[in-house]
Amino acid sequence: SCRWADNKSFLLQEVTVRQAGRDTLKISQRIGWDPLTKRFKAWMFDSEGGYGESSWIPTETGWLIKATSVRSGGSTASATNHIEPTSLDRYTFRSVDRVVGNEVVPDIEVTVVKQPPQPK
Repeated sequence: SCRWADNKSFLLQEVTVRQAGRDTLKISQRIGWDPLTKRFKAWMFDSEGGYGESSWIPTETGWLIKATSVRSGGSTASATNHIEPTSLDRYTFRSVDRVVGNEVVPDIEVTVVKQPPQPK
């Protein structure tokens, strides 16, 4: 889910990641303008105690996101992410150049589809 913060200075995003055989991971992210770097930036916190930040750079087809994080056990991670809208209600998320600790991990690609709100 994604919504504006009360003052509309930030987007507040809540993400739930479900993978077979693993506990559900919840991620909270705040996205806004960083006046020091003159770029959009995001700050992220996860339900396992990890945290991170990323710089968002607009491209012709979406966003390029340079991300770094610290996992709950103290190891670091980094990735280059690409978000490309494919319609009004979906986008492709690709994560490449992924490193966790000293290990290179495989690239991932997922399609994110907006779900309509639940009836009240």
